[in-house]
Amino acid sequence: MMITPTTSNTLTFQIGMIGMSLQPLPKGNKMNAIFLRSVTKGDFVKRKEDSKKVYILKGWCRFNKKYELQDVEDISRCLYLQGLTKVFTGFTY
Repeated sequence: MMITPTTSNTLTFQIGMIGMSLQPLPKGNKMNAIFLRSVTKGDFVKRKEDSKKVYILKGWCRFNKKYELQDVEDISRCLYLQGLTKVFTGFTY
């Protein structure tokens, strides 16, 4: 692993044949609170602003008549929430 300093605020390193650069997180990364029904399918959401759990919106479940959220870390864990539930998007994951 080779680390090369650059003049900008990025850190560039190279592993084998793949070169990657890490960008620093922007200051004031603010999440947006929106209703679950206005989130598009496949977006990452959090239920609370300070939550560590991240979910993916899988879509509308016709059987339960609610929106299905799947946990990112555990694919067997799902939540079914109503469309007027407030969720948070716009975070860096």
